[in-house]
Amino acid sequence: NRNGAPDEFDISTGVSLENVKCNDSVKGSGIQSGNDLTVSGITASGNFAYGVYLTAGNLTFGDTAPGINSLKDNKFGGVRVGVGWVDAKKKIEVSGNGASKGTEGHGIYAADTTGADNGFAVNFSDGGVVSQNAGHGISAQGVVKLDGTTISISENGYSGIYAQNDIQVGTASSSGSSADISGNKSGWGIRSQEGDISIGNEGKVSTSVKNNAYGGIWADKGAVWGNKLEVIGNGSAKSDTGHGIYAGSGDYVKGIAVDIREGAKMSQNAGNGIFGKGSIVIAGTDIAVSDNGKYGIYAQNDVSVGTSSPAGSVADISNNKGGWGIYSQDGDILIGNEGKVSTSVKNNSSGGIRAVKGSINARVLEVVSNRGIGIRTPSDLSITESGKICDNKGGDLLVGGTTTLTNVIRCDSDNDGSGDSVESGDVNKDGIPDKLQNHVTVFEDVAFGADGTMVQISNAYSEYETEGGAKYGFDLDPKTSGSRDNSKRDFTPGSTTIVTIWLPEGVNPVSYFGYGPTADNATPHWYDFLYDGATGAEIADGKIILHLKDGARGDNDLTADGEIVHEGHHQISGDFTGDGATGLDDVIAILKLLAGIEVSVFNADLSGDGKIGLADAVIMLQKIAGLK
Repeated sequence: NRNGAPDEFDISTGVSLENVKCNDSVKGSGIQSGNDLTVSGITASGNFAYGVYLTAGNLTFGDTAPGINSLKDNKFGGVRVGVGWVDAKKKIEVSGNGASKGTEGHGIYAADTTGADNGFAVNFSDGGVVSQNAGHGISAQGVVKLDGTTISISENGYSGIYAQNDIQVGTASSSGSSADISGNKSGWGIRSQEGDISIGNEGKVSTSVKNNAYGGIWADKGAVWGNKLEVIGNGSAKSDTGHGIYAGSGDYVKGIAVDIREGAKMSQNAGNGIFGKGSIVIAGTDIAVSDNGKYGIYAQNDVSVGTSSPAGSVADISNNKGGWGIYSQDGDILIGNEGKVSTSVKNNSSGGIRAVKGSINARVLEVVSNRGIGIRTPSDLSITESGKICDNKGGDLLVGGTTTLTNVIRCDSDNDGSGDSVESGDVNKDGIPDKLQNHVTVFEDVAFGADGTMVQISNAYSEYETEGGAKYGFDLDPKTSGSRDNSKRDFTPGSTTIVTIWLPEGVNPVSYFGYGPTADNATPHWYDFLYDGATGAEIADGKIILHLKDGARGDNDLTADGEIVHEGHHQISGDFTGDGATGLDDVIAILKLLAGIEVSVFNADLSGDGKIGLADAVIMLQKIAGLK
């Protein structure tokens, strides 16, 4: 229509249109109606406003006419239904729409919120392509249900699918079907604000969610259920929160936030591979959660990997760059299914597997070459069939409860929790290799602590948190503390121990601070912990000697109960802020202090004139520049 009429078809009563072309309207939409409308085999492209616009009523794309329904390059958007729903019974193509509306220029928009007509706001029965629209590919105030042999929602300006309520992709599709939700530029592949997200149909549908800028699959308040799912390369615009899958609720089934069956690949996402504020369950013949920017799997509650997978299955949780391979905040971690699944956890930056409060139980498990601790739990660890735990840079095991290992290969000759490859030297220079002394434990290259150590001693085991490849030795004095086994030592209530820390070359501390409650302040805080003749830190050449007593200063529970819990950090010259490193933040702290702004600084008198002044800031700048 090039004659200035507002719309090609302006329909006030419900009708059916077949094989109609409604293109190039210069003032309005291709088709506009205020009531129910059924179309089939139509083309509505290049219009000034929408391809199809319903101010009221429901829109059905029927299957009575040959050919697909095509809506392209309409300036305001492809389809807009202001009150009702959209039901596409035959394949639909909605591409390149919305250029004049930007964020509101959606491919398909439906405002139905009532759950009417089988509960959907947007429904595909025969698949479709929704791509390169300026706004969301599909935006719905209600439920979105997409089925068909081929579904592609890609390269839209914002999210691929954005719904207020549930989203279902391929849950009723036939065997061999595929869904591709990829390359959406300023949003998520799939996002639901209030509902659950369900993907796949018992392994019949392969679904790929790739390279979406904000993240792959995101359920703000719901759960995520999936079958045969690939989520790769998402979150580049969101960094830490650009997760492959995020589920904000654990109310789906028995507290499960994420449940993935029939295999999954979650890799190269900028944030966590999977993040669930509930329990996470993953099963299938081939599971890979690898190369993500943060954690591989992060759950608020339980984690289950491969516990219902068939024989011959493989799970690989490796190379996650900013966290643990598998991490549970409040629950237990379960791995494997009666020897049917081989699970490997390798090369993760913070460590292999960590349960902050719960236990870890596995069937067949390999945990090797993680940069931090291999396996950490305050409770019990059990590997019941076979495994290998070796060469983890922060130590192989840190277990607070009972350790049960069956047919597990250990590369730890002295059974002190740190592998032989890490303890290959003689850090305490006594002529005996560290790997043969279970009272000497060496850690290296763990992902915390800007310059060096964060020492934590609890139940007489040790943990070092360092970075940059620095190697630290840790010695629990055997003469004062009795026997040692699996990085733990039992104390008699009220007894003392000596802990020696050997520092890497070039680390020269000027002081040492404890962190925790003290007798005069129950709130955890930093406090001076230099040796006072009874407890505290002695600073010697290349080492720090900690004198600790159960129940005294330096024991965080301040109770003589047979347990010493200590946390502390040495301070290097010029580290005014106490973060373990020297840099511009230390200069800024001095300048703030001189300006009258309240700030805590330590050992800031570098000039030796008995006061803190501008001279100290200048000396610090010279140190940073390499002039001193």
